[in-house]
Amino acid sequence: MKHTNTHTGSDTPRAWVACLGCYNSGELTGKWLDAEEAGDLWAAELTHENGTCVECGADEFWCMDVEGLAKCEEMSVTEFIERAELAIAIAEHWDAPALRAFLDYENRSGDAQDIEDFENRFMGQYDSNEAWAEWYLEEAGLLETLPDALRYYIDTRAYASDAELSGDVSFVAAGYGTVYVFGN
Repeated sequence: MKHTNTHTGSDTPRAWVACLGCYNSGELTGKWLDAEEAGDLWAAELTHENGTCVECGADEFWCMDVEGLAKCEEMSVTEFIERAELAIAIAEHWDAPALRAFLDYENRSGDAQDIEDFENRFMGQYDSNEAWAEWYLEEAGLLETLPDALRYYIDTRAYASDAELSGDVSFVAAGYGTVYVFGN
């Protein structure tokens, strides 16, 4: 019984789980499974109850193709399940698009520490770097003593640029002319 079902595409993390024994013998035996199914290869009809392949009797399985994770690469079934759980947690986060942008920008995997770092550093989404600078200068009270007539002379573009160059903040494009801002 060779499994050749095709994957139709989804946001749910899925992997094509294959038997390494069959693969090493020149056969490609496996099946697209989501993380929940990958935890029970017997229920997915890839193994006998004892955990050996229904085709060749080997007991090693590998995720040959992966979809729906930040980094889609070959991996063990256990690693896929762990990374899929993290991907699901990220997707369900209160600000998933900003979190994904943060993880991509910082080249992070999305573990619990990464999510905590995001929550500590995320300063919001703004229409531009300058819009963030205006908000920050106002929020920090740096403009309180400045007469209204002089506020127009504050170069918020330069302030935002300096804040980024000094490493105080990072601006990450959010699309449609907006940016996510992360404190450093």
